[in-house]
Amino acid sequence: MAGRHLHCVISLYLCSCALLLALATGKSDCSSCDPGWCTTESDCTDCSAGTYSHNGSSSCTECSRGTFSNESKSAGCTRCPRGYYADEEGMTECEPCPPGQFAAFDGSSVCTNCSRGSFTKLALTSHS
Repeated sequence: MAGRHLHCVISLYLCSCALLLALATGKSDCSSCDPGWCTTESDCTDCSAGTYSHNGSSSCTECSRGTFSNESKSAGCTRCPRGYYADEEGMTECEPCPPGQFAAFDGSSVCTNCSRGSFTKLALTSHS
C-alpha cells in the first residue's frame, strides 16, 4: 500500500494522510473521501457552501477573498466576475459593487471608487 500508512492503535487501524479511520473488524485498508467531502472518524461528510476540499482532505477550507462557492460538496471556489466582489473568506456569493464603485477584474475582494469626473449608474457594472 504505497503512500498509505496504517498504524495499529488498540484494535484500530489509524489512517494517516487524511484518510478514514478503519476499524479492525474486517477493514484492511482506508478509503479517501471524494473532492467536496472531508473525513470524519468513520465516514465522509460534505463541505458546506462557502467551503471546498480536495480529494482525501481531512477538513473543508473556506473560499478565499475574491472567490465563492454557492453549493455544498464543492471541489473548488469560483472567482467573482467583473463588477462583483467577495471581501470575506467563506462567501457563498459575490456582492455587486455599489454605485460609484467598480471591480474591473475577476476575483476582486474590494471595489474601487470611480475617479473624479466619472461614475457608475448601477450596481453590477465593471467600469464606466
